[in-house]
Amino acid sequence: DIDDAREEDIINMAQSLISQGVISNNEIKIPEREPIMLEINCGGGSTNAGFMLITAIENSITPIIGYVTGHCMSMAVSVLASCDFKMSSRFASFMIHDVSSGFIGKLGEMIPYIGYVDNCKINYMEVITSKTNINEEQLEEMMKRNHDYYFFPNEALEIGLIDCIDIDGVDANLFTKKVYGISMTDEIDNDIDE
Repeated sequence: DIDDAREEDIINMAQSLISQGVISNNEIKIPEREPIMLEINCGGGSTNAGFMLITAIENSITPIIGYVTGHCMSMAVSVLASCDFKMSSRFASFMIHDVSSGFIGKLGEMIPYIGYVDNCKINYMEVITSKTNINEEQLEEMMKRNHDYYFFPNEALEIGLIDCIDIDGVDANLFTKKVYGISMTDEIDNDIDE
C-alpha cells in the first residue's frame, strides 16, 4: 500500500533526524513500534563502539529490549543498562571492572591518553548509575578492586541492572510501563473513566 510505504519513509526520516540530534523524540508523535530484541552475549570491548550503541538505543523511538543469554561484561553492562527493558537467562553472567586502556608506550605518549580514558570512565559510570540502583560509591568499589567483579542474575536484578530473569516470567505492568511509558493499571483506569 502506498500510504503505508509513505508512512514508513516518514518514520525512518524522523528516526534519522532524532538519532542525529536534529530534533528531539519529544517533538514528534510517531506511531507505536514493535520492540527490538537485542540479544547480548558479549565479553566487552571498545568504549567507542559501546557509546555508539548507547546513543542509538537512547535516541531510538523503537523500544529496545536487552536480553542477556550468556555473558554481559565490561562495556556490554552499560549497553544493557541503556535498554528500555532488561532481562536475562538464569544462566547469564555479568562483570564490571575499571576501564582498561591497553596502552603501552613512553610516559609522554601516555599522558594525553590518560585524560581520554578518564573521560570514558566518567561516561561509563554515569550511564550505569543513572540507569540502575547502583550509586557512584558502590560502582567505584566494584571497579577499584584489582580484579574483575563477577555476579549473576539474582544480583543483577537486585541492583536494577535487569528487570527480570526469564524463568520467573515478565511482569506485564512493569514491561508496559518501561517499554511504552504506560502501566496496565493506567489503561484500566482510563477504560473505567470512559
